[in-house]
Amino acid sequence: MDQFVEFEKEDIKQSIPSRFAQQVGRHSQRLAVKARDIAWTYHQLDAFANRIAHAIRRRRADKQEMAALLLDQGAPLVGAILGVLKAGKTYLSLDATHPSARLAWMLDDSEAALILTDSTNRVLAESLASTQRRVLDVDELAEGPPDHPLLSIPPDALAYIFYTSGSTGKPKGVVDTHRNVLHNVMRYTNHLRIAPSDRLTLLQSASFSGAVSSLFGALLNGASSFPFDLRRESPARLAAWLREERITIYHSVPMIFRSFLSDGLTFPSVRVIRLEGDASSKTDVELFRKHFVPPCVLANGLGATETGLSCQYQIRHDTELTGGTVPIGYPTTDMEVLLLDESGRTVGDDTVGEIAVRSEYLSPGYWKRPDLTAQAFAAGDNGKRIYRTGDMGRRRSDGCIEYLGRKDFQLKVRGHRVEPAEIESSLLSLDNVKEAAVATRPDSRGEPRLVAYVVAARKPAPSVPALRRALAKVLPGHMVPSAFVFLDALPLNDNRKVDRRALPSPEKSRAARSTPIVSARDDVERQLVAIWEDELGLAPLGVADDFFEWGGDSLAATRLMAGIEKAFGLSLAPATLCEAATIEQLACLIRTRKSSAGRSTLVPIQRLGAKPPLFCVHDLNGQVFQFAALARHLGEDQPLYGVKPVGLCNGEQPLPTFELMAARYLEDIRAVQPRGPYHLSGYCLGAVVAFEMARQLRSQGEPVGLLALLSISPLDFRPLMTPASWRRYRSCSGGEGFFERLRFHLGQARKLPAKEALGVVFAKAGLIPFFLGREARRRMLRLRRNGQLSGSTAPASTTNVAGAIRSAFQAYSPRPDSGRVVLILDQEAQQKYTPDAQGDYRGLTTGELVVHVIPGGEHAMMKEPGVHELAEHLRRHLDAG
Repeated sequence: MDQFVEFEKEDIKQSIPSRFAQQVGRHSQRLAVKARDIAWTYHQLDAFANRIAHAIRRRRADKQEMAALLLDQGAPLVGAILGVLKAGKTYLSLDATHPSARLAWMLDDSEAALILTDSTNRVLAESLASTQRRVLDVDELAEGPPDHPLLSIPPDALAYIFYTSGSTGKPKGVVDTHRNVLHNVMRYTNHLRIAPSDRLTLLQSASFSGAVSSLFGALLNGASSFPFDLRRESPARLAAWLREERITIYHSVPMIFRSFLSDGLTFPSVRVIRLEGDASSKTDVELFRKHFVPPCVLANGLGATETGLSCQYQIRHDTELTGGTVPIGYPTTDMEVLLLDESGRTVGDDTVGEIAVRSEYLSPGYWKRPDLTAQAFAAGDNGKRIYRTGDMGRRRSDGCIEYLGRKDFQLKVRGHRVEPAEIESSLLSLDNVKEAAVATRPDSRGEPRLVAYVVAARKPAPSVPALRRALAKVLPGHMVPSAFVFLDALPLNDNRKVDRRALPSPEKSRAARSTPIVSARDDVERQLVAIWEDELGLAPLGVADDFFEWGGDSLAATRLMAGIEKAFGLSLAPATLCEAATIEQLACLIRTRKSSAGRSTLVPIQRLGAKPPLFCVHDLNGQVFQFAALARHLGEDQPLYGVKPVGLCNGEQPLPTFELMAARYLEDIRAVQPRGPYHLSGYCLGAVVAFEMARQLRSQGEPVGLLALLSISPLDFRPLMTPASWRRYRSCSGGEGFFERLRFHLGQARKLPAKEALGVVFAKAGLIPFFLGREARRRMLRLRRNGQLSGSTAPASTTNVAGAIRSAFQAYSPRPDSGRVVLILDQEAQQKYTPDAQGDYRGLTTGELVVHVIPGGEHAMMKEPGVHELAEHLRRHLDAG
């Protein structure tokens, strides 16, 4: 294990990129960041960040400005943050799950001139960019110099801006400098003795200031950062991941900490538990002692976006706790903590006062809001400033501080400060809302939850689901109240102001419902009803009730899935509730999972809708995620299932022929839809499998309503193509055509685990009937050096599936279909290979052949705006059915 090296005070007199460059020099080949899809050494992360920095500077030169980030949790996001800082810019990280109107407001307020994004978020980024700012897609980043830009960035330059809830009804932007970030990292490093051998979690979204200490606590000490996406993974997966990755320093709010700890689990590699953002309880201490072994310590602390870490208390297994609270501890280095009365004078020991922090390392203030800065920050002695946190505390005689909650009506929910005025303003903007007030009330576990009190302008009052949907369009998830109470009038005090202390507690039973309760019909639904009622604090609940419309949020979803795992033995991700948001839908999913043990090849991308479903067959790599955007455009009334290969189903071996694949897929389809007509589609090589499925159905006398073959080429149906079309394909599919396809499949492969990416690319390349020449090999080696391809051997899952599909394709001899066949082709490929598509593909069927062409290059139909046009064509055929 590496020895801890103290972070010296002198080291804060530089920029973040300068300190990072020192770590690259010392730990070039050490692991810097590892996420689900990629792992980079310090050298690779540095090179990636440098290329981003050069790309930014080519577009924006030396201007001092904001650059926004719209990327999912992962290694590229980490590299993009560093790249923005290396380019001398200030970063603003956006959360793609927040309402687009809120994101647009932040972009305008910050005056960001550039949005860095990836292929997953590109459509949203371009819609937000409009004509005012440029978009830089890191997935399409052209090769550039991997060397450092060599900018001189002063320590007092702004490093980032974080938007927090504002009392005026609009978010306010907190800014901070490179020097202050380094000082905060210094405090964490020296208090927790962070060493290069440490492996730190990065669970927080980069749009939340809590991510700063986790990320830079690792990268500015030669340690490793491990991003983990809590939205897409189950609590059980988080627990397993902590053990698999041998995490040594864990950091989250207390509620997340409680969610993944189950009986018998221990985490021997973890040496520090950091809990911040919300008040910790003695239950958290008990869980720490039960699941983490000595010499692991629990570090309970207090910090704010404006101050960084100000207090910390380290609890060991033998630490005795007196009183009813868990202390936040003692002031950290260069942070003086004061307790003030209403007039701003310090109070004595054992007296309650407002916690204020005096230091020269506080945030400069609020972006473009000198009035708010003057209200929150006051001048202190020796050039230091004082920030009043709004938190209440009490200092014990030994100097240890206890946290006693918020002072004012600003609320604290899931680690976020929330101004009720912002939520109230959004409520009052809605139709039929006359008055509104927002407060926190404890849920059934004692956790704070937001409650909205509403006075309707007229009867009938708006429904709770309608209010939640309206607020979700303008507020992030943690600011949407989980409970609504309807009142005839808000209580007022003697000054005719809302008396928030007199607002009633929300009752356990609901107010008037717009729909009747549908009772549980079997044991699965009855167990789920009990779990939901306990989690949401509502009773009675019906099986048709929607989790999100009745107060469920992401953290409640995490706890809900933990209860489901305990009751049913199934590990489900919280995101499962996006496809199964009611008890009856979730019960159906659980029954299917338990009866088939995961053997079904069907992936329910859109379950709802009264129309017959559309079944879309996977591509060569076995992936079906590309159909998600299509499902959204087809609408909520059109069910859509992806069909994944058998080799990705619960460890089964891939099937050796297209005939067997088609038969197996039809078996699973009939379990969902016993009778036709059946609607089938396939993408690229999946179109050939769909073609065989339609042939088998027709031979069995089953009706096929739609057979749509998407983005095919003469290679896919060579035996049925005209000789001229095949010759044209051979002459056109080399050169730049190869590299166009390679770039596309690299983009798809980047969404897979790192070890599988290389196997996917070469599996796809194996279908191209040309040997790679010197230039092709040179380009692929360059991609590998740049970290865009993993050099690891791909495991069995995707690589074996792609290999089996390729072998089955090479042995398959298609026979003409007898029914209607719909071809939907990319314009560029159609013009290049089959300018007379009706004639060239005539051999596919003895029946009707319909051809549609989507404008754009190859695979344009799976991206905006092509996917919208694809959906329109399919919808017309499905409706004609």
